[in-house]
Amino acid sequence: MAAPPASFVYFATDYFTQFYFPLLEIPAPSGDLPGRFFATTFFTPFYFSPLLPIQPGTPEDLENSYRDADAFFAVATALRATGEFAGVFFGTTVDRRPGGADLSPIAVITPEWWSEHDDADPCLVVRHVVFTLTIVAREDDPVTGFDRLDRLTCVVQNAIEGTDLDGGCLPALTRLCRGNFDVAAVYPEMHVSLLGEFSYLIASPNSHFTSY
Repeated sequence: MAAPPASFVYFATDYFTQFYFPLLEIPAPSGDLPGRFFATTFFTPFYFSPLLPIQPGTPEDLENSYRDADAFFAVATALRATGEFAGVFFGTTVDRRPGGADLSPIAVITPEWWSEHDDADPCLVVRHVVFTLTIVAREDDPVTGFDRLDRLTCVVQNAIEGTDLDGGCLPALTRLCRGNFDVAAVYPEMHVSLLGEFSYLIASPNSHFTSY
């Protein structure tokens, strides 16, 4: 549950380090120069975390709190919406995927691990989730197969990176940060494994309590 922005709090630029706005070429403070001010919504929500109090959630809020499953569902939905895959599978691995072996291309989403920290604010927990997204294609020619996997990787990046995953995640932290071509894949299959991650805010530790 994201915190509401502080709408009417402003800070003069000389409040910040001179490197925070290098592109704005802000002159040194002077009594002869007008002050420049920026709304708090201009900055990342972590910059003024003490000014953005988290209100205690109601039981209804906790029951409908955002979870990993919501983000993964959004990832799978985005992949299916591309129209590029004959199948999109979640919660399994390439070796244990359902469906026929001739189904191609497919995408397999495998959750890996998560971590939580409250460095920004003790009342605001950041949950970071890592997953593997494996793309499988069947091609007789390795050059054609590589080109197909490379194109599908770009399609996946365009569909997922920088999105809020159905309104719950921080867009700038939704990304695919590494890829690995599996040279050991059994012919004629070719695999590429993409390491993905997303993060979202938890209003307080008790937001984990849910009844569904």
